[in-house]
Amino acid sequence: SSANGLPSNRTRDLQFTPDGALWIATMNGVSRFEGARFTNLSKRDGLLDNRVFCIFAARDGNLWFGTELGASRFDPATRQFQNFPSGTNGLTSGRVYDIEATPDGVLWLRTRGGLTRFDGQSFREVPGIPPITLRETLTKSKALAVDRLGRVWTVTEGQDLWRVDGTNVVRLTTSDGLVTRNQDALHLA
Repeated sequence: SSANGLPSNRTRDLQFTPDGALWIATMNGVSRFEGARFTNLSKRDGLLDNRVFCIFAARDGNLWFGTELGASRFDPATRQFQNFPSGTNGLTSGRVYDIEATPDGVLWLRTRGGLTRFDGQSFREVPGIPPITLRETLTKSKALAVDRLGRVWTVTEGQDLWRVDGTNVVRLTTSDGLVTRNQDALHLA
């Protein structure tokens, strides 16, 4: 940690929670800033891995952290973690780049190995979504987006843009008007 309490490593994601706290994903765990001080959580507190790439604040009050080794769900009320290693129980393999939710409450996780949906009970891979073959030292900062219609969009590494609409998976490429087959991040206006 640095002198001000924030881990002295690169920040990967920021997320405000309804209580006004700012959560920060770093390569040294996660930090919560309450306006006056930082509280840090790491592997020794139950986090799956210290290399955290994304944070998602769920409607139920839980926080999800996407790490190098999978996803961690954190209950702020009990301060307990539940960990979901990548490549097990239906969660696609590798680093969790991004986590988003659709209006129906389904969680979507974009990993190195593909795209996974979590319905609150089990993980299920979305077939056909290409892996992200990016070098380990690089990352995709916003690899998922959910539009107003509840469709899930995800980026790839040189294998076009993909959209999931219910059970329909659509590939959008340069012949559809994309400038490039490689995207780094998504944002909905």
